[in-house]
Amino acid sequence: MKKFALGLGVLLLAVVAYLAFWPVPIRAVSWKAPAAPGYVGPHAVNQKLAGLKLIDLGGEEGPEHVVLARDGKLYTTVLSGNILRMNPDGSGREVFAHTGGRVLGCYRLAPKRGGMFKPMRVLICGIPNVGKSTLINTLKGKRAAKTGDEAGVTRTEARIVLADDFYLYDTPGMLWPRIIVPESGYNLAASGAVGKNAYDEEEVAYELIAKLKADYPALMEARYALGLTPEAWAQTHDDELLEAIGRKRGALAGGGRVNIQKAAELVIADFRALHIGRITLETPEQFARWLKAGKQADAERAARKKKLREEGHISPERKPAKKTAPRKPR
Repeated sequence: MKKFALGLGVLLLAVVAYLAFWPVPIRAVSWKAPAAPGYVGPHAVNQKLAGLKLIDLGGEEGPEHVVLARDGKLYTTVLSGNILRMNPDGSGREVFAHTGGRVLGCYRLAPKRGGMFKPMRVLICGIPNVGKSTLINTLKGKRAAKTGDEAGVTRTEARIVLADDFYLYDTPGMLWPRIIVPESGYNLAASGAVGKNAYDEEEVAYELIAKLKADYPALMEARYALGLTPEAWAQTHDDELLEAIGRKRGALAGGGRVNIQKAAELVIADFRALHIGRITLETPEQFARWLKAGKQADAERAARKKKLREEGHISPERKPAKKTAPRKPR
């Protein structure tokens, strides 16, 4: 045993000596850093910001956020809760609106909240794909919530800190458990508030074309240039219009046939991106009529289901289990 241990020790020593003294192709050399070139190129001293000037806010503290709107005006929010509007050079300053407090006026709604022990907690909720996360990113001033042009991007609740004592909660979009107004279902799908797996693009495109050809034929002709008058748009069948749009936009399959699925996706995408124009899918008066008809149809459906259940054609409705009160600890 001693001879074996001695031999193993000699072998290890030989390996260490081999690795320590065997020549390798790497040779260590010293390196002297070159002198710094100074501020040159994109870092060179320049006067590009010399023309900037401070805009007087009239004693207001802030701003918290600044936006150059489509009307050419600057809008900014300040600590007092005012939303100021002015020209880009700062002239013509006026109070556009007053929120009643700090961020979104929340401190006015909950005056006892604030501070590290009772921070303000605000939850933003709504239907999918309406810009909840985009609003949070705007308030935060940077990308804090994931966004995307489709429903279901936000899947879990997320907390965003606006200040040490102000928390925003981003939540997944919510829809009604049952949509009894068919028109609302189509409008929600067309606007992107419903996930792609929950509707048929062709069916939604047909309903969208039926709406747009009746109310916005001029915008449809301006977008797709089919050479039709407003009267011709209104009189042409929906499937013929979708096929003509697909052929015009190059949504073709083998043999020169129109790919209806791709054409439907194009029409829906154009609508969502405002390429067709600014569209109103419904008015309060229209929705009131649709809701009345939807409630009536839903009541008739419930009556038919009740009759079938009484006749034994369908199984009786299960009663919910009774909730038992929790036992008190002994």
